[in-house]
Amino acid sequence: MKNDDASSDGGASSVVPSSVQSDRPVDAIEEGLEEDADDLESDNKGFMDVVFYTIYTLNTSHWLGRSLRLAAFKVAVEFLQLMRIVLTVSFRVLAGIPARLATDSSTAAAEAASIAHILAVEDSGIVQWSKIFQFRLLVIEKGYTAYVIALYIISDLVVANLSYAVAVAWMLKRNKGNNYFTRWLGSVQIFAKMIYTIWFPALLDYLLSPFSCSWMNVSKGGRPYHLDFPEQNCLAMPHVVHMLVAGAVAAVFCAMTLLMALGGCDLDPITRSVLASSDAGATFKILALKICLVIVSSALNGLQRSQVVFMLASAFFVTHNHCWQVPYYNTVVNVVWAGLLASILAMTGLLMQLEFSPPAQLANPTFALSVVWAMLYCTPAALVLGAFFIWLRLSRPRAITSRMQQAYRDLVDDAVSQDKSPGTQDVSSAVAAVTAAEFKRIHKFRDATQVSLVCRGMRHWDEDGVADAEARGFGEFVIKCGMAKLQHNPTLLVLYAHYLIQVHKDGQAAITTLQQAHKAKPSLLDRYNIYVAQQLAKGLTAGEGGLDLLGYVEYQRRYRACIRAHKIALMAQRRFWASMLRETVSLTEIRLAIACMERTELKATDIYRRALELPRQWQTAEGLCPLPRVRA
Repeated sequence: MKNDDASSDGGASSVVPSSVQSDRPVDAIEEGLEEDADDLESDNKGFMDVVFYTIYTLNTSHWLGRSLRLAAFKVAVEFLQLMRIVLTVSFRVLAGIPARLATDSSTAAAEAASIAHILAVEDSGIVQWSKIFQFRLLVIEKGYTAYVIALYIISDLVVANLSYAVAVAWMLKRNKGNNYFTRWLGSVQIFAKMIYTIWFPALLDYLLSPFSCSWMNVSKGGRPYHLDFPEQNCLAMPHVVHMLVAGAVAAVFCAMTLLMALGGCDLDPITRSVLASSDAGATFKILALKICLVIVSSALNGLQRSQVVFMLASAFFVTHNHCWQVPYYNTVVNVVWAGLLASILAMTGLLMQLEFSPPAQLANPTFALSVVWAMLYCTPAALVLGAFFIWLRLSRPRAITSRMQQAYRDLVDDAVSQDKSPGTQDVSSAVAAVTAAEFKRIHKFRDATQVSLVCRGMRHWDEDGVADAEARGFGEFVIKCGMAKLQHNPTLLVLYAHYLIQVHKDGQAAITTLQQAHKAKPSLLDRYNIYVAQQLAKGLTAGEGGLDLLGYVEYQRRYRACIRAHKIALMAQRRFWASMLRETVSLTEIRLAIACMERTELKATDIYRRALELPRQWQTAEGLCPLPRVRA
């Protein structure tokens, strides 16, 4: 019976090995298909694919960073929002001073004077004007009903923007673009930039304001009333529903804010964006600490001492990470942000002093007033100190850059004098002639962050806005020195891939470098940067007219994956028909065989679809034959 089956299989016997028996396990058939799926390059399929493509879609427009005025507006508005949030906590602490002094009857006069000074400062014009940067205070004045309506409007806008962006990204990824949806994509991108990048402190403060309750009353057996609306019980209807909705939307909002910051990073070493960041990890960490500062300032008003401690810790770590990591390409932006963050740190430090001051010091009617005005006027001094500190921090990378520039010039001069480089203008050939051992001896980099800081020395352009040839060669020289010391570092590999894409316009070499980064166990942030580099490399390779050696190798790899998937699907069919030739057939075996055929057909079809995600010149290369969809 088996011989008859083998002889009657005809064309299938030339594809399927004759050693495949009818009792071949289902798992053994599917394991080979899983290996093919892993071998075939894919772009983070599934949930992460949608997340990455959504972030990439929302950040394809770089209008915010390329305009100097918009960049200055973004920095100023974000800083003023953070400063206003800290001042609100300061006034709340000041409002509690009379209650702390009321325990001592001898301080009645000081108590009255302190109240007058506090109200004079809080009602001043500049403080009232600053409420537009924390618009929750303006809405609260309209009453609880208006407050709740505004809360749900903000929640609906956040959810609607995210849903629309995901839907558009999914359609574009599946090549099912619809003009009805995609024509509004620019508006969605602008709206996402506004809420997730510019106004995120004020919006997050509003979403977390329902949690501003007197939670200490719970431990004392009382009811936790809302601090802005004392008639509302935070653990009773309907406020508890509003609080749960606001918490869920705030979690989504925080996640999207962090992901938008990740998508805003640009590893292009010669980018002209003013707010471009070269370190996605540092940007992610700094923004997460800013979010922590807003969360603590908005949700822990009922626990003042704990709130002040966490605010000081968040402000300190934000300032420290910014000054140490130096995330932005533009030195002026780094210096300005260092000064602004240092001023926020100084304000939280003064707030800490005010909260933990003894009652005897608080009894002085001028003490609280002096602390408040110190918070308002410490900004210029702290800004200068923060700028000076980051200038000292950058002195080390500047010294390394100067030393490596001299080594690079010596290398080019030696190559020209020894006729290693035929053309004096072709500086890249001088770098290509250096071995890995020689790169290691030039400088031993500590980490990828240091490589990125030194690589910024290549950011020089001519009058036409084109990167200088010698500067481009120096950038490649620095990156290769770092790769020689930090071998198999995925961050450096992705950085070099972006260099190949943006400077050399070599998509095939970039794809090869990204494959090495895939094998180096990249982190989640590196995986997104790999995804972005793949999209850019595909755009380059799609515009090339020929099929070079690297393209041919990539085409052959995908072609072999399709052939293997086709064979394994035929193996599943052979197993089914071989079992039907027996005298007695188990119903369970038939069910398993049919399920195996369906799974292998779906997986093989998915591999075919991935293989067709090729540049156009690979799809039309000679020798590529279309494979039919396998059906049971």
